[in-house]
Amino acid sequence: MNASVIVVVNGNKRSSEVIRYLEDKDRVVIYYSPIGSAPLAQYLGRKKAKSEYFGFLDDDDILLPNALLTRATMLEKNNEIGCVVDQGVRNVDGIITPIEMDIIQCNMDPLDALLQKNWMASCSALFSTKLISEELFENPVEYVEWTFLAFKLCKQTKIKFINSVGFQINSTANSLSASDDYRLGEIITLKRMVKMESSNRVQELLNCKLGNAYHGLSLYFIEQKNIKKGLYYNFKTTKYFSFIRVLKNTVFLIVYFFKLQKSKPLL
Repeated sequence: MNASVIVVVNGNKRSSEVIRYLEDKDRVVIYYSPIGSAPLAQYLGRKKAKSEYFGFLDDDDILLPNALLTRATMLEKNNEIGCVVDQGVRNVDGIITPIEMDIIQCNMDPLDALLQKNWMASCSALFSTKLISEELFENPVEYVEWTFLAFKLCKQTKIKFINSVGFQINSTANSLSASDDYRLGEIITLKRMVKMESSNRVQELLNCKLGNAYHGLSLYFIEQKNIKKGLYYNFKTTKYFSFIRVLKNTVFLIVYFFKLQKSKPLL
């Protein structure tokens, strides 16, 4: 089936009103998945996609006018390109800011640029169905899935980055990425990426990111006034940081914890 729009309703939380609205649309096909997982929904969507190109869109994000046309035009110009990525903006509680991307660096070395800062979002790309198979979406990670997908893309296909604003991501200050589950999931994802990489240089960069992720997690738990977990995850950084750096971080975390202890609780 060559549908224009594939909707994957996943998990038990769903709007009957929205589903009825979509069912009345001629060019929309709906599939259901009992598991509430965005990466698994993306995998199912890719398996069902039969058109020349495909892309993704979360239910709370926006594709800007002509975004798909601009991306598709670039893919049509060069059939060796497997993926076109454009720029976007982020809306956090009504405040809209551009999502920064170094287009020149990304086009020169997508993997190196990715290790500096993630350039892939759920709605930022259009893919060539011929070059990007469903296998790329198999065995997904639960968190930081778009960075993980971008990492695999860099090894599989040519990627073109264009200087065009094509999407808006809507989020809140208390988004999923601020949770401890997300932070732990980021570490799991980075470890999988290390195992997939054979280049010593890239492994070093990934290990550096792992150290920073563990340090961020330790700081997060200190701010939650949980010194036991804070110091536990700080100890994990010994594999990635020098002794002096770990020692300085430990002193900082302990001092910071006791300062927080003296501060008044938030109401």
